[in-house]
Amino acid sequence: MPRKHLSRLAAAAAAATCFTGFAVPAASAATHAPGQSAASPAQAAGARSLLLITGDRLLMRPGSSHPAVVAPATGGGMIISWFCQQQAMVPVDALPYLGRGLDLSLFEPSALAHAEAGGRLPVRVAYQGNLPSLPGVTLTSHANGLASGYLTAASAARFGAALERQFMADHERGSYGGDGLFAGGTSLSLAGTAPTPAPAPRAFPMQTLTMTGTNLAGRPDTGDEVFVFNLDNCAKFGGFDAVSSFYHGTAKYSVPAGHYWAFGLFTNKQFPAFRIAVLPQFTVRHITTAHLSEQAATSEFSFATPHPATLDDTSLNLFRGSSQAVSAVTFFEFGAPMWVSPISHAPSLGTLHTVTTANLASAAGHATPYNYALSFAGAPGTIPPQSYTVSPASLATVHERFFSEVSSPGSWVTVGGPPQSGAAGGTFQPVSLPGTLVQYVSGGQQSLWSSLYGNDKAGTGGQSNVPQAFHAGQNVTEDWNAFPLHPAPNVSLPGTSAFPTQPSAVRAGNQLLLDITPFSDNTLGHLGSGFAIGNSSTVANVTGSYELDDNGVKIAGGTIAHSQAPDLSVKAPLVATPSQVKLSLTASRTGSQFLLSTGSQDVWTWPSRPKPTATVPAPWYCGVTSSATAVHYDRHCVVQDMMTLQYQVAGLSPTGTTKPGQQAFDLTVNHLQATAPARVTDAQIQVSYDDGATWHPATITRTGPATFHLTYTAPPQAGVTLRVNATDAHGATVAETITRAYQTSA
Repeated sequence: MPRKHLSRLAAAAAAATCFTGFAVPAASAATHAPGQSAASPAQAAGARSLLLITGDRLLMRPGSSHPAVVAPATGGGMIISWFCQQQAMVPVDALPYLGRGLDLSLFEPSALAHAEAGGRLPVRVAYQGNLPSLPGVTLTSHANGLASGYLTAASAARFGAALERQFMADHERGSYGGDGLFAGGTSLSLAGTAPTPAPAPRAFPMQTLTMTGTNLAGRPDTGDEVFVFNLDNCAKFGGFDAVSSFYHGTAKYSVPAGHYWAFGLFTNKQFPAFRIAVLPQFTVRHITTAHLSEQAATSEFSFATPHPATLDDTSLNLFRGSSQAVSAVTFFEFGAPMWVSPISHAPSLGTLHTVTTANLASAAGHATPYNYALSFAGAPGTIPPQSYTVSPASLATVHERFFSEVSSPGSWVTVGGPPQSGAAGGTFQPVSLPGTLVQYVSGGQQSLWSSLYGNDKAGTGGQSNVPQAFHAGQNVTEDWNAFPLHPAPNVSLPGTSAFPTQPSAVRAGNQLLLDITPFSDNTLGHLGSGFAIGNSSTVANVTGSYELDDNGVKIAGGTIAHSQAPDLSVKAPLVATPSQVKLSLTASRTGSQFLLSTGSQDVWTWPSRPKPTATVPAPWYCGVTSSATAVHYDRHCVVQDMMTLQYQVAGLSPTGTTKPGQQAFDLTVNHLQATAPARVTDAQIQVSYDDGATWHPATITRTGPATFHLTYTAPPQAGVTLRVNATDAHGATVAETITRAYQTSA
């Protein structure tokens, strides 16, 4: 799809229900090599950013096996397919070049998560004859027809623009690969991975399947793509190796006999549009012909909202499955029309489900900006007409408040939909920091939503949240970046069991697994920007260090440079006997955009012992393995007695200031979810107005089993540094110091 006509696509991995998504290993911030990564709202929002060769971005929320994947605005169309444990997210411009110049590894999130570092996408280039010159690709070495190189965010955009031009030319003649970028047998794959092999010879008789296709004028189609999936057994046929293109109205396959479904993806270079023709079921016995018609895609996606709003993006998530084969395909279109062929009668074999999502925004310059985040699940067995009228009674109203000590432009996005949704996406919208906006979201337990935002000027900062459900008619206020900022754990909110999550501290046998994110705010489920940072043009700098001790012996540690990963993720061995664990973590950030909560120092201790029979309940998990047909979550571990803190400062303004004089805030001492919390026995606090040179006690009043009210008197124009110590009845402790946690005004 021509990129110049569309916003850049956004997507999230298949939801972990019966259409379980893959698991992406968390990257260790401690082991990332120092380096600058490309500025993007991804990093600003506390999510790891993965770069596609086209310049599009995939974003992964830390601490979860369900990566929320979003790309910045100004790009092209995308299709996401999940089939037989193979998942890839491929821009439409790149789709016909899979196996004809571009390897699938370049679009597989799990492979990209392992390969990318320092904001670079490493690639391997195979060629014949002279060394090719590819737009945006920097080659570092070459020999014997193989070259190594890389792309950055800026250079990948150049490659994406060149690929668009190639796509536009090749689409006309229905011939992809072999010339232009891919002349002389040139092909690109992800460095460090073996190129995707050609499909192995099938161990069963093959039949000839001819897919015929006609375009919108009813004439034989040339250049558009067709997908074919086996419904009997996912290992037999399907996935991205089943992509073909119509040439003078036909595309031929060699397939085993059985039941199939297919779709055609029709694009138009003059008028940006996206038409999807679905053939829900057909049978191949001997020589078989099946037909797809662009004219069948008669239902245009449209949304009538209570308040005027402009459509930013639309997605159709389509699930087709049987007991032996499940495929999930998501189509994205941003800003341009999309049509689909409606289906009113359920196929006789297997299941068919659809989920439609959309994001709409108020006009630019509106006094209080507002957005709509909508989702609609189709009746089982159907693809319903895609014209929707949104009832106010179906929506929840969420008043979003953004705190910031410095005025700055920001970017904001909400993604989500029903839990069975195969993908979730959205377009980044501008937001003023500090500032407010109103979100209207589809309510009910069938819809889950996750948001993230970042500071555009800083290239870091901001928050993201875990998926959450809203009730229709609900009216709530959500605070983002409310000071003080400090490390926060992974959490799971009610009604979100479709999203497996790793607790922030677990013991699996004699292995300790840790995952925690600095610079998070005080709303349960929010995760901060942590150690992620933008490109070299930003003045921000984020650094830190950690040490992990077991019975006083250091077992892991090191310095942490800014990276693509916001969280500290550590795996370390423990002794096989009961012991005392100690984790020390420092995090600091400097820059003109960061005057408050500039650093935190935390020390946690807790007793740990092996519990071989211990398990955690869903949605928690300790590890992940994959088979040919499913992802398996290992729940054999015990959550550790790690304590965390939450603050609520009275009278805090959107700029992070309070009036001088009498100060008050409420402190909540938490334990990690999925563990039996011990009684909090004590909490103490001191305050400093000179960055910790001198300390003053605060008056503390216990208000509940784990809550405390604190008061003290602060002078004008003071940066208030906080130091908190808490203990529990099991002997666990947490000591947290937050430098310039917030500010008093004049």
